[in-house]
Amino acid sequence: HPIARAASLAIAFATRYLAVERRPQAQLISETIAFLTAEGVTDPSMLQQLQVADGLPDFHTQPIDRRALLGDDRGLPCDSLYTTAACLYLLKHAQGSMELLKQAIGLGGDVDSSASICLSIFGAAGRLELGQPGGLPNWMANELERVPYLARMGDVLELWYDQSR
Repeated sequence: HPIARAASLAIAFATRYLAVERRPQAQLISETIAFLTAEGVTDPSMLQQLQVADGLPDFHTQPIDRRALLGDDRGLPCDSLYTTAACLYLLKHAQGSMELLKQAIGLGGDVDSSASICLSIFGAAGRLELGQPGGLPNWMANELERVPYLARMGDVLELWYDQSR
């Protein structure tokens, strides 16, 4: 499906942009739009929704316009179009992992998807800040399932990346 493909490309790009290239959050959405366009994504709905998300004010200055970002004000629907736009919006503006988690939950609706995507990208970028002010408390990480496996997979991915450069 074209929207699902665009969503997958956008999330993968955002991960590379923030975690590997360590580029500035402020340009995340505009750079994602440019990437999708260069990749031949022509579905107007994804590009338009990302443009809407990019034009919304920072949630630090005023509440999130949920109707514009999510299509209505009942919370995040189970829809890759809105999930992608919401995640990129949150990643663009979040200053810490706890704030990111709270904002994802505050959207309502399909919060497990948005929170897991956003925190996974922040984690890949080394920004979970476990036990630090503004970061996730240690007990949250201690409650995660399969942490040793995830750490091993992170090491494997890092080795693969280093060898592929």
